[in-house]
Amino acid sequence: MLGVGEQAPEFELIGANGKIFRLSDYRGKKVLLFFLKDITSGFGTLNIFAAIDAAYESLEALDLIAIGICPNSMKQLSPFYEGIPIYTPLLYDYRRMIARRYQVEKDCITFGNAYRTVNECAYIIDENGYIEKQYRTFRYQQCRDMVLKDLRKWEKKRLKQASHPSSQV
Repeated sequence: MLGVGEQAPEFELIGANGKIFRLSDYRGKKVLLFFLKDITSGFGTLNIFAAIDAAYESLEALDLIAIGICPNSMKQLSPFYEGIPIYTPLLYDYRRMIARRYQVEKDCITFGNAYRTVNECAYIIDENGYIEKQYRTFRYQQCRDMVLKDLRKWEKKRLKQASHPSSQV
């Protein structure tokens, strides 16, 4: 994984809704960039996405944009969006080029077969495009609560500094 303080690599990916997304389009806002393994692989991955999407209003209130990236193709993701009101962009990285840039690929062995997959993890990217926080494992039970807890803590700190300008270093 990339480290805290490193510049977040730029990307340009197509979402399941057909829209093109670039990290640079969100400069000036915090971004929760989360990586999922194959979205069709099971309920665990879907639950992570659902938990983030359900927290959309809470994240928006904290001025944070959530963006999910998975290694599925456009054809695999399109049915996922049909008839479901989803607020969080889910982008496809079919060749895992962005996963490699963010160093989130991992080797796995299942039933004696070796393969590469994407580690379910996340980054908080600050307003200037630098990695502010990393979540090495991103599980359904923890993901939304961990992120919201950290964001509320940062928001309190920001409000405190704004109300006491002399306390800024």
